[in-house]
Amino acid sequence: TNHEKSIAVLPFDILSTDEDAEIIRDGIIEDILTQLSKIEDLHVISRTSVMKYKNTTKTITEIAKELGVTYILEGSIRKYDKNVRVTAKLINTKDDENIMSEQFDRTLSDILSLQTDVSIDIVDALELNLTFEQQQRLDQTATQNIDAFKLFIKGRKEADKRNRESIAKSIELYQRALLADPNFAEAYAEIANSIYLETYYAGRDPVEATKLANDYLDKALAINDEVSRIYSVRGLIYNIEGKYDMAKTAFEKAIKLAPNDVTAHQQFATFYYYNQQYDEQLHHAEIAYKLDPLSFAIANSYFTALMANE
Repeated sequence: TNHEKSIAVLPFDILSTDEDAEIIRDGIIEDILTQLSKIEDLHVISRTSVMKYKNTTKTITEIAKELGVTYILEGSIRKYDKNVRVTAKLINTKDDENIMSEQFDRTLSDILSLQTDVSIDIVDALELNLTFEQQQRLDQTATQNIDAFKLFIKGRKEADKRNRESIAKSIELYQRALLADPNFAEAYAEIANSIYLETYYAGRDPVEATKLANDYLDKALAINDEVSRIYSVRGLIYNIEGKYDMAKTAFEKAIKLAPNDVTAHQQFATFYYYNQQYDEQLHHAEIAYKLDPLSFAIANSYFTALMANE
């Protein structure tokens, strides 16, 4: 069933041949998703599922049905030299009604505040009531440096591939992003996440990985203590160290900061699995599955949880 206030942000069409246009488009989409995922009353489909609709021939109605959403944001991006024009349209798929239509003209240097403007327009169009804290979080941009931003997006793409080479490459890209912007808290947190992934995918020593990941998390924390990824990685570390209560608190904090963060829900489900609380495992695995219905790994973990609850 379609969640009442649910949204999928489709990859915007690229209307220019500029080589940078795709990475900027992917970055804008990812950032809009990051901003929207902080809103508790909204169900936001995750980027791995929406990115499968690049260059799709499917209709909006078909996509909405596949993803189980009511609203779809679609748009286009045109980049020429240092200028970017983005159009965005919010559609209520129940009656095919266009409830928001905006055009944004930006220079490349101030494109990074665009996701905040688009997110606020969506919040207004859907008449969502935000708390003061949520409103403030929407106003935060992770970096103002376009080079750092592009390297970070490339890093995320590599980390998503989940293999030894790609995870090592993601760490290198995040580190280059930090050279461009040393105050990029999200990049520190994602390095910690990738280091931790290497214990699974590259046989990295867990003790050494934990120590290094914690160093990066401390750096992220010192810059911005509202980055949800900091707490989900801490949760994993505490769990391995057998600190059950601290792990649970960390995961709860991650989800409070980003209720639609599929990674945090999946990691929380795994935590409950290890601690043999199968009903709680199923609860978070199901949320993750609804947020990312087209991801094989997430579907697999949901299936495991269903089996554990037989």
